[in-house]
Amino acid sequence: QVYANQDATLEIRVRSASGAWHWLRVFARPDWSPALQRVVRLHGGFQDITTYKRREIEKTALLEVARDIAGMLDLEAMLSRVHRRVAQVLPCDVVATFRWEESSNAFRAVAEHGVPAELRQDMMQLRMARGTFGGRTRRGQPVVINDVTEQSWLSPELCARFRIAALIAVPLLVRNRHFGTLVAYSMVPNRFD
Repeated sequence: QVYANQDATLEIRVRSASGAWHWLRVFARPDWSPALQRVVRLHGGFQDITTYKRREIEKTALLEVARDIAGMLDLEAMLSRVHRRVAQVLPCDVVATFRWEESSNAFRAVAEHGVPAELRQDMMQLRMARGTFGGRTRRGQPVVINDVTEQSWLSPELCARFRIAALIAVPLLVRNRHFGTLVAYSMVPNRFD
């Protein structure tokens, strides 16, 4: 319902033509015509609040992830919740956890979120060598790739097959032991920070 000369404010999330997500605060003030008994025009504008909103979302998500990790014993359920939260915060399309597997001497996908149904089986069979990403994750360093065409760690065939446009890989460490890697990627160009 619209009230005469009362400001209205709304926060919305929109995706730009480049594929990047933005948060906008939209505000408007209606001009009410008593004679016509209706709104005759709106005055307003918008403000980009992406940075503010991202910090707010990240803080909330980190608290929720900590609560999920501390409060759940079921690894599969915990990873499912963490993956959903990571996908929301970054934002990205796919999140997967790869765990070190001695028998294959590689990191194997153990859980995923957002992989298209026709690629799910392929993702779960995917293996990553210990030296993937130039050994950076092994040394405890995150990897940020905002344009997969400008990197040499992942093959163009792999990126095309899984529709990877931009990617983040974060080492999972316990007492400085690299036991896994969390990988998040977008299927459209994205700027991860």
